[in-house]
Amino acid sequence: MAHRIVASTLAEQVAAAVVNIGMVPEQGWTVANVVDAANPDAPNGLILETADLIAEPSCLTDVMQYLAASSLIVIVFGTYDDGVAVDQALRERTGLTVMSVIATDLIEARCTCGCGSSEPVDLESNRIIAEAVAAGMEIPRPRHDIDQALTPGRFDQPVTLECALSIVEAVADRRAWADEAIATVAGVLNDEAAVGDRDVVDHLVAASLLIPVRDLYMFQVTVTNARAAWHLFTDLAGHAEGEAARNLLGLAAFAAWMDGNGHAARLACDAADNAGDEAHTLADLVRMAARLGMNPAHWTPPASDVLERALETL
Repeated sequence: MAHRIVASTLAEQVAAAVVNIGMVPEQGWTVANVVDAANPDAPNGLILETADLIAEPSCLTDVMQYLAASSLIVIVFGTYDDGVAVDQALRERTGLTVMSVIATDLIEARCTCGCGSSEPVDLESNRIIAEAVAAGMEIPRPRHDIDQALTPGRFDQPVTLECALSIVEAVADRRAWADEAIATVAGVLNDEAAVGDRDVVDHLVAASLLIPVRDLYMFQVTVTNARAAWHLFTDLAGHAEGEAARNLLGLAAFAAWMDGNGHAARLACDAADNAGDEAHTLADLVRMAARLGMNPAHWTPPASDVLERALETL
């Protein structure tokens, strides 16, 4: 989730937050770089809506306890007043040690402690950004690129809902067919297999219509393979339409949340909702997890017997 970064100035701390979350965020998001007492140069990023963090600042406590962390640096992408409100909420309503709260509009960074410190922010020339690019890390992505990745049916000849249903209905042994799809997803996420040809893509997309299979896709995602899961599910959603696309976008939201990327998770939740006429159930679950500040490392899938019973319903 995080990259080893040593940042000293206000602008470098903003750049470090951008590198850690792999995108240029919109206003209204807060990045808490949780500082581990045992390794202070390797912060772990947690991304929330600023309003949520002001309303429930204690959501960071569980994360810090899990990391045995001593303090945190908070970057508020928004107004100076937003930064002051976050600073006040954290200091007055939690027992957390706050090293600094920095408010930025990506043009200027200002410390909210009242010292008056401020610095210009230029991400294109910032040392942290340059070092991350030289190290082969992902270049921070603007909102447009994420939205494009979350566009259903963006590839040629997507699998329509009617086509997906016909694929499912034509299967003689649905349990074996579902097991094969789940195994393929697990193999891709663990670098043991590739998606392969278009028939495999159609298989994975159609199988996602079956709720037990969709959920078992989700249970293959871990904090270790979450980034690969984001790419897999957004790619599959690009080959899908209708309810299959919604399920895959919901899975992308879950993968982003497991990767610590609350910004992308919420955008994927919105995409899943917007692809249909009502809120998507998986998107709602991801929103709740993000809103409560749940630590993805604490999430565990159901027991194997529960999964087995789910597959027996196919």
